[in-house]
Amino acid sequence: MALFTMGGGPKPEQSKTVTPTAAGFTVTPDAGKVLSSVVVNGDADLVAANIAEGISLFGISGTHGAFLAGTNIIAASDNAVSNNIGYGVYTKKKEAQIKKAGTYRISFQLATGNEAYFAKARIYKNGTAVGTLRTTYSTTWVEYTEDITFTLNDYCQLYLCSEYDGTDSLTRFFRIGISLIYAIPIITM
Repeated sequence: MALFTMGGGPKPEQSKTVTPTAAGFTVTPDAGKVLSSVVVNGDADLVAANIAEGISLFGISGTHGAFLAGTNIIAASDNAVSNNIGYGVYTKKKEAQIKKAGTYRISFQLATGNEAYFAKARIYKNGTAVGTLRTTYSTTWVEYTEDITFTLNDYCQLYLCSEYDGTDSLTRFFRIGISLIYAIPIITM
């Protein structure tokens, strides 16, 4: 489609192909021409995994360097602790501060001190419940695992609840794992 100028003559059409750069730019037609189309080149390497964590390019947030959940334990608090405050009162019993954003595999064991009463536990992030509510009537240890995403300086916490006052909810082996082996401390407990 040709456009007409004030002088009445048509302007020739032009297509341009561009490749994004670090600096923004405006696509303009050459002198005496009009743009009929602009093609912006894509790059198959422009994916989150190829962009550093914390960087965003063309609306894609990078994940390179972020942790993925796995079985390599990077933090553990194995001692058994209990909660005997009941009636739906959740009490924080374990806590770790996350020093690198990513998705972590959180696991713990849960048991009740009396099989007639349930024990409940749940993973919290910064004081807010985020994990699946776990409930057991077992007096032997039951292990629970789930993957949860955290950002820098978040707190990963384990809260316990007993059915009634004086009935124990017990937990142990609170552990945090990632998919790779990492030697630098990224969690403080």
